[in-house]
Amino acid sequence: KIVKAAICADVLYHFGYENKPRKTLAQYFAQTLDPIVPVLHKKTNYQTPVATAREDQLEQQVELLKREIQRLRELAQIDTADPMVRWHRIMGQVLARVLPNLNWELHFERNTSVTQLLDILILKRSNSEAITAPLPDGLLPHVDIGMLTYKSHQESLTEWSIQELISHYVGYRKILSNNDNNNLPAAERFQLYAVTTAFPQALAASMGFSWQATDQLGVYNLILGKLTIIVIVTKQIP
Repeated sequence: KIVKAAICADVLYHFGYENKPRKTLAQYFAQTLDPIVPVLHKKTNYQTPVATAREDQLEQQVELLKREIQRLRELAQIDTADPMVRWHRIMGQVLARVLPNLNWELHFERNTSVTQLLDILILKRSNSEAITAPLPDGLLPHVDIGMLTYKSHQESLTEWSIQELISHYVGYRKILSNNDNNNLPAAERFQLYAVTTAFPQALAASMGFSWQATDQLGVYNLILGKLTIIVIVTKQIP
């Protein structure tokens, strides 16, 4: 911080000659010169006024009233919402009642999505002919929608990579659903692929029995519930 020379001179003069600077002047110095605030407080016995217990109590009451106003506003919107959203809001009101206000904040219908780009989206043409040519190892011919993430030799295929791929899958199914009168497309139309240059040793070890080798070299199945992700390790493919 830059301290003006004139202010420094005033400070030195009062401490050197008057020895007991006035309280108001000490306050002025404290506001102007942050580096010497502790010294000024000590020399002048000045203390910053602290909030009283009554003020603290009023602040807490104001905060509680703000929360109650917000709760009533959200409650008033329940009757105007569609049936599905109405139940979500009712659940939110239940949680608002049972969770201590001073420990948690509840936000209803908050948008938590972010813009993400999938590495490769493979869409089967609707008028495609029967496939006779061999496909790259690991790719399935009957899949309508393939969603692929790729990690080069400079990157690692990790659990987070798999979670991101699944989030792409969920988001894209919702997009297709919105474009088709909220009819969610069948999961069988999709296949998730994770292609990596190097074998993901840490990922395979952490997945345990969910990580399974196939009869193709360099091709593995990662089974997560009903979702099977095909992992292709390019270095292991002949």
